[in-house]
Amino acid sequence: SAVTEMIRIAIRPAMASNANTFREGTYTLHDLCPVLYQDHPELFRGTKAGVYVETRSALTMGKTISDRFTLMDQRLPAKNTLVMEEVEREKMVDIVKGMLLSYE
Repeated sequence: SAVTEMIRIAIRPAMASNANTFREGTYTLHDLCPVLYQDHPELFRGTKAGVYVETRSALTMGKTISDRFTLMDQRLPAKNTLVMEEVEREKMVDIVKGMLLSYE
């Protein structure tokens, strides 16, 4: 179908970058997760963590830092972000397949 061909073309660069690595033959759907979470939060499990962007170091400027456990000895002011750690993969795949097939 046209949808299948569009997806095949869209993920080709990512599949090529995974070649010859432990992820060969796979494609990770990170960008899809926040969108899917909006309609299906029950599929995800996470933990509150301190997440901040480094703004003071020339070496690490713009890097995201986080700490789920100790708040870096109180140097991070708060656990301000829900960090997702698990997804019900099979249910997620079924939902995504259903959405894609609805366009055929």
